Amino acid sequence: MDHSEGGRSLRRHAEPKPRAAPIAAVAAKPFPDIDPAIFDVARLAEAFGVIDADARSFLQGFLDAVPGMVGTIEAALASRDLAAGRDAAHALKGAARSAGAVRLGQLASDLQDVLDAEDYDTAGLLHGLLDTTYQELVGATQSLR
Repeated sequence: MDHSEGGRSLRRHAEPKPRAAPIAAVAAKPFPDIDPAIFDVARLAEAFGVIDADARSFLQGFLDAVPGMVGTIEAALASRDLAAGRDAAHALKGAARSAGAVRLGQLASDLQDVLDAEDYDTAGLLHGLLDTTYQELVGATQSLR
């Protein structure tokens, strides 16, 4: 092997390769009107690589599931079932955060925390914000569906 040829080969492999734009930059450009405090498009794009039909379907499935999750929390609070309310809030928190629903995920996290502290009064107040926060999310993500 000619040493000059080996040097060219090493240089070719050592040169930095052009990198693709970060997912967040690609995902954020088409949807600048979505408030990232409500919905983080980059989080959804990161999970799917792009915002495609599968990502949109996942988002729609999440949005369709939220009212049932909120209903489970409501039923648990009405019966003062601390464990069921906490579990339902935890499930909503995880689902929301996975989908990129930042504000809804934080509200569910706060609700879980007050249920852990057995503060039913504050839990009732936070539960009262879930529907408004969900409707805000539905409106914010309209361009994605």
